[in-house]
Amino acid sequence: MKAMKFNILTLIALITLTMTFTSCEEDPIVGCTDPDAENFDATAVESDGSCVFTRDKFLGDYLGTLACPGPLAPISSDMFPFTISESVTGGVDEVGVLLSNLGVTINGTVSGNTISLNSVVPGYPFDANGDGTPDLMADLEVTGSATLDDAGTNMSGQLDIVATSSDTGATLGTDSCSMDGVKQ
Repeated sequence: MKAMKFNILTLIALITLTMTFTSCEEDPIVGCTDPDAENFDATAVESDGSCVFTRDKFLGDYLGTLACPGPLAPISSDMFPFTISESVTGGVDEVGVLLSNLGVTINGTVSGNTISLNSVVPGYPFDANGDGTPDLMADLEVTGSATLDDAGTNMSGQLDIVATSSDTGATLGTDSCSMDGVKQ
């Protein structure tokens, strides 16, 4: 009987000792482990999928206006939808801006509340004589920037567009177009 008490006491002591050492282990700190994210947690050792990148606030569909006062006025529109999505290159600050009415995607880089655009769109059908019918192909060089308000709903900016003939390289038109949009 004494041996049985000793074995039970030894067993209880071992269980208590095991629980003491295993319960002292700390749970891993869970959070955003990507140093490029706005909410990076340097103490986190396990990702919880909560990382937020600067570009994320820009992503979505917008409806706005595009106003080109000069030679590119035919591309102006009071109903100008565009979509901002993650870039196919995968950079955390890169986006693609699909200008739906024009059927082109412009590459952009996001920093803070500003998106900077810089792209060349080759072979765009261009209406050189202004009759509403494209009569030649143009390469469009698009640069500019737009700012998203703090609420993340209204964007406004400027696109500088240079159109050159795809065939001859001759300049067809240069314009500074204002662009505004409301996130849908």
